[in-house]
Amino acid sequence: MPYDEAWLRDVLARGDVRLVDGSAPPAPPAITEAAFQSAVRRVAKGYRWSVMHVHNSRRSPAGFPDLVMVRNNLCIFAELKTADGVVTLAQWHWLRALGQVEKTEAYLWRPEDMEDICRVLRG
Repeated sequence: MPYDEAWLRDVLARGDVRLVDGSAPPAPPAITEAAFQSAVRRVAKGYRWSVMHVHNSRRSPAGFPDLVMVRNNLCIFAELKTADGVVTLAQWHWLRALGQVEKTEAYLWRPEDMEDICRVLRG
């Protein structure tokens, strides 16, 4: 099952929906960080953002955000975590430092933030 904007909107829209037998629908499967990142990258590219992800970060500074996205005069640094993913001190350091730069925004995004992600990337 692809984890994309349509799937996430459908999950959010279900809310209090009940099945014919009166039971609640099954919980959506937990999304992995890789699947979440893939969904965010597809949404960003759909809104014409240039997206960069370091695939092998062993020689990069610890904690640098997962994605760098650029469109027009805006650069976004985003650290992506699952709903229960733990943010390291180095990741907080980078988000704080990058978030203070003028004309740059830094985010910690989780799957439940997809509406905000879409709003930010849509501009």
